[in-house]
Amino acid sequence: MKRTLPALSLAVATLFAGQAMALNVNTTPTRADVQAELAQAINAGDMLSGDSSQTLREMYPAVYPAQPAAVKTRAEVRAELEQAVREGNVVPGESSARLNEMYPALYPAAHQDVAAKSRTQVQAELAEAIRAGDMVSGQSSQTLNQMYPQQYPTNS
Repeated sequence: MKRTLPALSLAVATLFAGQAMALNVNTTPTRADVQAELAQAINAGDMLSGDSSQTLREMYPAVYPAQPAAVKTRAEVRAELEQAVREGNVVPGESSARLNEMYPALYPAAHQDVAAKSRTQVQAELAEAIRAGDMVSGQSSQTLNQMYPQQYPTNS
């Protein structure tokens, strides 16, 4: 007990030193404020552990769960779920495919982000890819201009 009390007081002093410097000189925290902040630090695992420079959270991560990145309200979560159901971005049962992938005709809004091209534009792109060697050859994952760089012009 004699050893933990100085360590605890040092940890509390270290924890609040930066805040004390940032505070206005005329305002000091009340005893209740300090006790509340100490309780919060203990519950969160932000206290230093004995002679170690690690916090309790760092030493025992299983005991102190990670802090949530962002807290959403119930209404926000429900709105996101309703939007996902409308767009078919949910996975039914044990399948790994989403509903909009399984039944694309039922969810046309999910595929509207693809830019529509005319047949002549696609044919022109294909001809350019063949000319530049940007075509994958057979079972290989390399393009023709990677396999045979001497046969294709460089883009520089």
